[in-house]
Amino acid sequence: VYVGGSFINIGGQQRIFLAAINAADGMATAWNPSPDGSIYAMAVSAASVYVGGGFGHISGQPRLALAAFNAADDSLTSWDPSLTPIPTETSPFVNALALSGSTLYAGGGFGSVRGVPRNNIAGINISDGTPTSFDPNPSGAGIEGGVIAALAVDGSTVYAGGYFSIIGGQPRGLLAALNASDGSATPFNPNASGGVTVYALAVAPDGTLYVGGSFPTFDLAYQSGFASFTPTVPTDLIFRDGFEIP
Repeated sequence: VYVGGSFINIGGQQRIFLAAINAADGMATAWNPSPDGSIYAMAVSAASVYVGGGFGHISGQPRLALAAFNAADDSLTSWDPSLTPIPTETSPFVNALALSGSTLYAGGGFGSVRGVPRNNIAGINISDGTPTSFDPNPSGAGIEGGVIAALAVDGSTVYAGGYFSIIGGQPRGLLAALNASDGSATPFNPNASGGVTVYALAVAPDGTLYVGGSFPTFDLAYQSGFASFTPTVPTDLIFRDGFEIP
């Protein structure tokens, strides 16, 4: 079990922000990459472990906010997307990761990937760390305007939640569905109102989208922090239900 966050001890050992835990007894393994900033997101495949956060070094090597490890031996790979910060920050950060095939989708607060402009969200080739054509370019008001907080992938659709009012070339508040090929917004528009942001997204095997965050309504239906959407056609979803979280 890979664990990331803001901690200094876990599983009976000193581990800074990132650790691997034996599933049988909860004890920490020997893996100790010790990033110099918190871990906010992880994605795991059979071959690799991707970690995102607010770090500048990990395993003693420079990596800005995003790094990859070999799953076989937990060694740091040479993969390096070389993120740069947005104008309001001194360093980049990654809040969310979602892996789909040969592409790792990353969201947070950054301005470019390998020198190519990508505003807060990008599709990144797992082979070499270069950006794909996926470029939703989110924006919004305030110091956190455009920052991405959550991601989920379902086939050719990438769901994004965050502090935005425009994304994929269309007005979308807090939550949007994007075409994985180019980042353009689909017709799905849940019309969130009065919320702070969407913090968590998950897609069930039947295509149901679950949404958690700080928002009072979707499509004028009262929701307090949780909602779900049921797919109707490939490019649309309908509001299904939700419940109040005290």
